[in-house]
Amino acid sequence: RTGSKMHDDKRDEGLPTEIPEVERINDLSYGPDPKWNLLDIYLPKKRTGKIPVIISIHGGGWVYGTKETYQFYGLGLAKEGFSFVNFNYRLAPDVQFPGEMDDVNRLMHWVAEHGAEYDLDT
Repeated sequence: RTGSKMHDDKRDEGLPTEIPEVERINDLSYGPDPKWNLLDIYLPKKRTGKIPVIISIHGGGWVYGTKETYQFYGLGLAKEGFSFVNFNYRLAPDVQFPGEMDDVNRLMHWVAEHGAEYDLDT
């Protein structure tokens, strides 16, 4: 994991983590694990009602990756008028499969239950 993260960090160095047209809500809890069950929501600042939502399940084969790796894609999509839900989930080998999928399922339920609070068109 460490080598891949270093590569990602080097690739992403200098990219903006804030965009003036985007409202960023960080580290909302969607489950019981205080380290891994966190999500970010990126929203266009100019919105009038519900907006389409994209849920990003980051890559990494269930053993690597974080929401931070994909924040740049999400910010760009939010700037174009989409809402973007970006989340972490528990990773192997710290959790056994299907624990990762349980987190994805938990996140989907959270979005369905809380989406209206953030103008998400669920």
